[in-house]
Amino acid sequence: MYFDNLSSTSSTVNNVPASVQDQIADHDSNAVKYYLDEVVRTDVKAIVMKLPSRAVVQDVAHSLELDTDLATPYQSTHEQLQQIANHPEVRSLSELNIKLTARIRAAGYNSLAAATGTPLYARKIKIQAQLNSAKKFLQNHYQVKNQR
Repeated sequence: MYFDNLSSTSSTVNNVPASVQDQIADHDSNAVKYYLDEVVRTDVKAIVMKLPSRAVVQDVAHSLELDTDLATPYQSTHEQLQQIANHPEVRSLSELNIKLTARIRAAGYNSLAAATGTPLYARKIKIQAQLNSAKKFLQNHYQVKNQR
């Protein structure tokens, strides 16, 4: 008789929907666990770390064009490197960079490191950064152009 009651209780519990079983047993459903773990926790981490949320990153990733030709050169070609070197902005910054190096040497400093902290050195570093930035911008431009 005890086993009959046990089996009937067991079959009754098995017939109850999972959502009701979860409420009775105080369990979180898998959907709620997934939402809390994957969506909410990830977005809270993104906010704390000042990063974009997963949804934003996924939207950007889905919007990327995947039709690039893998056979295209990753590096700039020799002709493109010549065009970068002959670009007016790159040429003027290069010339100014060379002149500033010469002025640092003329001021009696044996190396650039020896001139650290001087206004001349600060100006040279700023010009050198602008030069590197201009070169990198043009290299990226040609790289994108190569992939199309």
